[in-house]
Amino acid sequence: MGLEEIQSELHRYYDRLTSGICLIGMQPGEPILFVNKGMLKIYHCMDEAEFYCFTGRRFRGMVDSEDYYPVAHMSETDYSEFVTFRFRTRDDHFRRAEGSASVISLEDGTKAWLLQLISSELRGSSTQNDPLTGLMGMRLFFKKALQVARRESPQGRLSEYCPTYFNLTNFRLYNSLHGLAAGDHCLKRIAELLRQYFPGDLISHFSADGFGVLAKREDIFQKIEVICSRVNAYINNSNIVLKAGVCLLEEDDIHIVRHTFDMAKIACDTIKTDATRCWAIYTREMGVALEKRDFVLENFNTALEKGYIKIYYQPVVRTMTGKICGVEALARWEDPVYGRLTPNVFIPVLEQARLIHKLDGYVLNQVAKQLHYQLANKRPVLPVSVNLSRHDFNLMDPFAVVEKVISRYNLQRDYFRIEVTETALVKEKHNLLRSLKQFQQSGYQVWLDDFGSAYSSLNVLHNYHFDELKIDMAFLHNFNEQSRQIIKAIVLMAKELGIHTLAEGAETKAHVDFLKDVGCEKIQGYYFGRPMTYEDLSVFCKHYEHGLETRREEPVYDKAGLVNVVTDLPTAIFHYDGTQAGVLWANLAFRKILRWSLPGYNGHDLPLWIQDFSFRQRLQPCLDELLVSGQNQVMTYVERDHYLQLHLELIGGTQGRYLGRACIYNIADASERQEIQRIDYLLRNILKVYKGLYYLHPGKDTFEVIKTTMTHWADGKSLKGIQKLLIDYAVQSVYVDDRERFLSFLDFDNLCHQADQSPTASVGDVFRIKQADGSYRWTVFLALRLQQADGQYDILLCCRDDAWETARDRKSLLPILATSFGIHELEPARQPYFRLLRELCQAMIHYSDIKFFWKDWERRFAGVSQSFLDYYGLTDEKILIGKTDEEIGWHIQGKKYEEAERAVLEKGEITRHIIGECLVQGRPHRIAATKFPIYQGRRIIGLMGYFEDLEYEEARQVQLRQSSFVDDVTGLLNFRGILQAADEYADKYRRYGQDYTCVLLEVPAYEALFQEYGDEVGQKLLQVITQQLLAFHVLNETIAHLSGSRFCCLVPKAMDADFRNKMLGLINAIHGITNIGGYSCTLYLQYAVAQGSEGQDFDEVMQLLRND
Repeated sequence: MGLEEIQSELHRYYDRLTSGICLIGMQPGEPILFVNKGMLKIYHCMDEAEFYCFTGRRFRGMVDSEDYYPVAHMSETDYSEFVTFRFRTRDDHFRRAEGSASVISLEDGTKAWLLQLISSELRGSSTQNDPLTGLMGMRLFFKKALQVARRESPQGRLSEYCPTYFNLTNFRLYNSLHGLAAGDHCLKRIAELLRQYFPGDLISHFSADGFGVLAKREDIFQKIEVICSRVNAYINNSNIVLKAGVCLLEEDDIHIVRHTFDMAKIACDTIKTDATRCWAIYTREMGVALEKRDFVLENFNTALEKGYIKIYYQPVVRTMTGKICGVEALARWEDPVYGRLTPNVFIPVLEQARLIHKLDGYVLNQVAKQLHYQLANKRPVLPVSVNLSRHDFNLMDPFAVVEKVISRYNLQRDYFRIEVTETALVKEKHNLLRSLKQFQQSGYQVWLDDFGSAYSSLNVLHNYHFDELKIDMAFLHNFNEQSRQIIKAIVLMAKELGIHTLAEGAETKAHVDFLKDVGCEKIQGYYFGRPMTYEDLSVFCKHYEHGLETRREEPVYDKAGLVNVVTDLPTAIFHYDGTQAGVLWANLAFRKILRWSLPGYNGHDLPLWIQDFSFRQRLQPCLDELLVSGQNQVMTYVERDHYLQLHLELIGGTQGRYLGRACIYNIADASERQEIQRIDYLLRNILKVYKGLYYLHPGKDTFEVIKTTMTHWADGKSLKGIQKLLIDYAVQSVYVDDRERFLSFLDFDNLCHQADQSPTASVGDVFRIKQADGSYRWTVFLALRLQQADGQYDILLCCRDDAWETARDRKSLLPILATSFGIHELEPARQPYFRLLRELCQAMIHYSDIKFFWKDWERRFAGVSQSFLDYYGLTDEKILIGKTDEEIGWHIQGKKYEEAERAVLEKGEITRHIIGECLVQGRPHRIAATKFPIYQGRRIIGLMGYFEDLEYEEARQVQLRQSSFVDDVTGLLNFRGILQAADEYADKYRRYGQDYTCVLLEVPAYEALFQEYGDEVGQKLLQVITQQLLAFHVLNETIAHLSGSRFCCLVPKAMDADFRNKMLGLINAIHGITNIGGYSCTLYLQYAVAQGSEGQDFDEVMQLLRND
């Protein structure tokens, strides 16, 4: 029998019944399979099409949202169960239905729910009074109300009556807590009070939790308040209270009496969630709101289909930089007929009708589509925060929906920020928390919206860690001292918990300035921009003064944002790119210090780039060491009669974009007494003469750094092992001819012996010390022996440039100095040595097998050995003299050698065994070069170097094979390596028929991440992917890194179920990588598989894989 025939049979049987009959399928969603005419009458629908449209052809659409339960929860499968619920008719009247639900079997064997209902209207027609309360039934009540209207209307007295509707909110909760018998008793109690305060008036029990009274207007509101107060005191539960709605009759039209109770109910419903009110009067605006509600429900699907709902974006600005760091996506309904509907109109309606998940899914898709367009057209992309309703977590799987959207448009997860409201967490705690954990574990940021708007804000934070709090705009709308203190407390608490903060509703400069001062990280509001369309946002961003924040900057600024800035300690956040430093944010105390240190600074403007040369000169060595070591640095200096100590801490960053925290301590304020101040001031400024101050404790074997210019030491450090430290210093910094004398000078016993001979207990000497640019300067070392209370001796070591370093006329003064010391000839005994040295050099140049050369300061060749000429097939060095490597053009990787030579000439470094490629008579050779500086006196005038050809050195063969077949970044085989391995696999297949599997794997997101975050993050990503590959043992037979994010795996067997399971596990493992070095990422693994037997050789197999 066909579907139409079955429907016809059901109608012939069930349409004769006065009760409503409905068949409901047992599939997910509870679809309505059939309704009879009685059910259409109950819902005031003209035909089945209208009924299905009104209910969405789902059982949920038949029931008021507060009364909905799945049918399976209402009835057992073996017998009928009584059911009752409230519903809204097609013409928007509230009714209560009663009946039964049972399971029946259809002719095809499938089971369905049979729902048989009778509405309160029909039930009321069969009884005059309510059996529970003794009040009138609904039918009798309205009959008598009409009689009153007919009697009073001709006299003009109908307006003296007030149709009043009482509703006990959350009555189901009362029944659940206390039982049905207690619930019945509570209803009887309400009926008694209504009779007591409205004697002689018409009173009816409309539904389980609803009552109607046709009351006299006199003292109506006082009576309502007394009744509600007494009922609420009886129940004693703030979640279950009695409310009332009143309709004031303005006309003497007898036909409107019935509708006025609907109006009273509408008024009552408007205050259900308002704890401050117990009654409300119906107004025309409430009716308009109801009309809008109807419009929303009737036109919502059409609005989605035709694109009437637009996505608007409101910018979010980071306070520290002023850059736009994100946007919030907001829905706006622009109907061509009705006009613009604001979110506060349609969103509550959609939530109540359980349609909000459709809107949120639509918003997600529209946002993703626009993000994809931005990326495809190489335009800048900002992360977008999207709101999820609490109902989404019951109506759909939000995590699955978002993941599907992300995958469909090939987006990174961190482009989306998931927002949920504080109220949602209170009402849907368990489902929502479980889903939010999924989001966070997968790399999404989860934000708590409207923080401070609900009564359990702190409980929410106690139970769940959010990435960001959005402080409710109500605090800024009522901007006073109390709200300032609350916002400040929220920001400080969030920083302690490691949670970022964003303030909504900033509209004035006073708002923005205050939020900056208390350290709120982000601001959103009309001060920066109203919600705007995608097109308007593009124009806005293009012309925005401070620009957009990049994905590479975001994690670093996020770390900086957690620094507590509300402190009396002078604190600042600074930016450093390796050459230039700038203060992005500083509290008032720090800005005062800057005014001392930087002439011309007004104490207000930020960001501030430090241009003052003297200040930069002091600061830069510490900053460079901070980047190299990553360890906190301390710099001590005197500034305007203050001992100041600057503490630097690295927050994070990569490749020339670093952020740090700076704190300044005033470690010794001057004394109040004028004379002591003067002496103290002079003594402190004497310290400026010394480049280095070190305190040596031989008894404790500690070396304390007070002040230094050494990049690998830092002010304030205390180091162990004096002897080793001095030896390391001598090797790294003391001129080779001075080292032995230097170590002898600082021998503790020798120092003490010489100090005994000195009236000042001090010993001094001069040595040539290497500078940052590689040159050497004569430096005076003064050692003072200090006796401690326990009788032991310590040493204070002071260093400064020798006076001869700054003397203007050293050449004429030097003979005078020598004569004054009785020295009349300068090293005559060394002349024969220099003559012999010249002969030795000539011999090396002509007869040595070493391929060496020397260059001038400009990296131009000044000479080469004969072996060098022979190697390159040259007959005369004149071809090279005066030319650089770039001009000759024989280096394949010239940049590497140029950087090495710059380090030698500018820093005095020795670069050893730098491997590269060069062309020798047209053929590339791998060479290893070593270079070192040439000094004239103390100044570098050029460099000397030599190189080895690795292809001709047996000792380098192992290294050659390693570098030829192994990838430098991953440690896997490279392309050459996999080719050699593939030859072996192919040979086994040809000889023995042993097939093999070739897998080509790729992570497409790698290229975008490489471009966004740079080479350092790209290399880390490759290493993490490699670890996952190696973790799956079926793939670790032979693995190679080909290029980019492409890998190739050779497995010595054919594909099987185990292999496929391992591949599925690998896909999930790669997808589970959500963070690389502090940067968020979303990865998908793509792969293609081929058997070795599918191609004639490995090249053909690889071609098959590339075409897949």
